[in-house]
Amino acid sequence: MHKKLPAAALCSVFLLLAAQSKAQTTLPYFSGFDNDAQKNGWQQFRKGVSSPSQWSYAMTDAFSAPGCLAHGYPVGGTDTTNDWFVSPPFNLSAGGKLDSLRYAFTGFGVPGAGDTIAVYLLKGGPDPAAATSRTLLYDFRGPNYSNDNVWSNLTDINIPATSGTCYIALQYRTMANWLDVRFDNIRISSNTGTNIPSTGKQGFQATLYPNPVADRLRIKTNAVFARSTLYDIRGRQIAAMPFREEIDLSLLAPGTYILNCSTEVGPAWRQTFLKK
Repeated sequence: MHKKLPAAALCSVFLLLAAQSKAQTTLPYFSGFDNDAQKNGWQQFRKGVSSPSQWSYAMTDAFSAPGCLAHGYPVGGTDTTNDWFVSPPFNLSAGGKLDSLRYAFTGFGVPGAGDTIAVYLLKGGPDPAAATSRTLLYDFRGPNYSNDNVWSNLTDINIPATSGTCYIALQYRTMANWLDVRFDNIRISSNTGTNIPSTGKQGFQATLYPNPVADRLRIKTNAVFARSTLYDIRGRQIAAMPFREEIDLSLLAPGTYILNCSTEVGPAWRQTFLKK
């Protein structure tokens, strides 16, 4: 025989479920670690020695200005640095994808025995030591690590369907190896069909004109874009600005360029054009 819960107990259960649901971050998700909103929910867990070398927000050498996430190397010592940087909570019960993650590595070292630079999926809690499971999504060791100080892009990493609350975590582990790492512009989506296509072929219309353009480039769209980023044909960022329907390009050198217009959750539409 089942006993009925008192009204107060039922209310507490509903409030707990509502709080858990509200706590999970909406997908698709984007963070460039540039402002308080994009940093919200991220936290560090230090499982090794507490040293000055730890995860921090760097305001220089980002892939997209102004900021990125960085970890410098520990200087000397014989204790292990084992720092984790963990995302806000997500619902990935249907699975998902790490759509992209920009990364750049410097320093004289490369990961050796006992070192780890990796991306994990945590289940059950943000603390790696208390999580009910840890799933390796990508290991940067071996041929996947290059200390060339060039921004690269990790793309299309599948996230397995995982019940309960999940987190994306970056691990930095070494004793005294010279590993300087930076990460930027992380994008995560679920398999629920809500992701905005990067080409903008569905869900909205966007057109730029004239093309070729001499001075002023115009964008006609029914989308709510937040930011515009301009790249040259080699993919190097030229400029970034809040979205405007008209952009003055009179000082831009002639050539072929790519305009990327993004929403609050990441890239949504891009188009190549010719500057006369």
